[in-house]
Amino acid sequence: MLRRIPLAAILLALLCAGAAARPSDSGGGQLGHGSVGADGGVAIPLGNLSDDFEPGPVATIFVRMKYWEGIDFVLLAGYQRDRISGSDLFLHHATGSAGLLFPLPFPDGRNPARLGGGIAFFFVRASEPVGGLLLDDNESDFGHWFRLETPALRWRTMGFRLYAQQQTAWTLKKASHFAAFGASAEAALW
Repeated sequence: MLRRIPLAAILLALLCAGAAARPSDSGGGQLGHGSVGADGGVAIPLGNLSDDFEPGPVATIFVRMKYWEGIDFVLLAGYQRDRISGSDLFLHHATGSAGLLFPLPFPDGRNPARLGGGIAFFFVRASEPVGGLLLDDNESDFGHWFRLETPALRWRTMGFRLYAQQQTAWTLKKASHFAAFGASAEAALW
């Protein structure tokens, strides 16, 4: 199974673990900033999946924590529903992810755009038995994601962003790729 996991994903997981061990910018080893949020949008199947599935809704909740130099560690839990083309059958995806978001230079400096990525775990279940897709009893895979976020629009302790995200599940024979586009809202916890 380890042969299926690319070396880059293993290195990213080690980097995420290192982020958890680093002290924050606030000193004293405490978290510098934390927020909780949710985002929603549309997921679009790419590549070999584009003919088999229609775009569907995606929703995610997340916790974001600042560790050092403006880099955020993020934990995400998401749900995605895809309709199988030409039928009333759906695939339900539950996703758990962890990764890092890096600030991109932006003129105002306070609300930077962010670019990042991480590792993900996908759990997929069909709403009814789907012949030939091997999803009758559930399927799970590891994968990775990349995300680009716009600068936040701030109102009190709330922040609002637009995002674009690419997800890949490392399924056998061919990887499964999705793109997601949407909006997110987050509130500061500390």
